[in-house]
Amino acid sequence: MCEQCVKEFYPNSTRQRFCNTDYTKVHQQAEALFSRLVKQLSEKEGVTEALKAENQMLWVQRMNNIRSAAMEIVSSELIYC
Repeated sequence: MCEQCVKEFYPNSTRQRFCNTDYTKVHQQAEALFSRLVKQLSEKEGVTEALKAENQMLWVQRMNNIRSAAMEIVSSELIYC
């Protein structure tokens, strides 16, 4: 439902609860998807605790890349859709 429709059909107090509920739901979905993607991508890329022990800087670089990629996916699928 578009924001203008929500403003027209719901009083302010109801609209606030509606928006908070939607935000909370999307936020929870985004966090779950982000965590799942980071785990899957790190396994796929071979970014393990062994790599972390051997070469911390390389591990940090790869994890930052993975986290950025996961955030882009979450943003495009849930936030900007």
